[in-house]
Amino acid sequence: MHLYVKHASLINNCYPDKEGEKGPRSSELSYLVFYATSRPVKLTKVGVFLEKKVERDIQKGKKQ
Repeated sequence: MHLYVKHASLINNCYPDKEGEKGPRSSELSYLVFYATSRPVKLTKVGVFLEKKVERDIQKGKKQ
């Protein structure tokens, strides 16, 4: 069973997909900030997901 989690999708959309892309996508990042600040209850979930994502990326050796 796949559970859709909006904050996870928003965070993943901020990261570049293609090899040559650098830095976060600004429009997606702006929407993520708006989402998190307009729904304070989600801010903790966003933070926890982002922390786990960064840890996984570091373990995988990603340099994005």
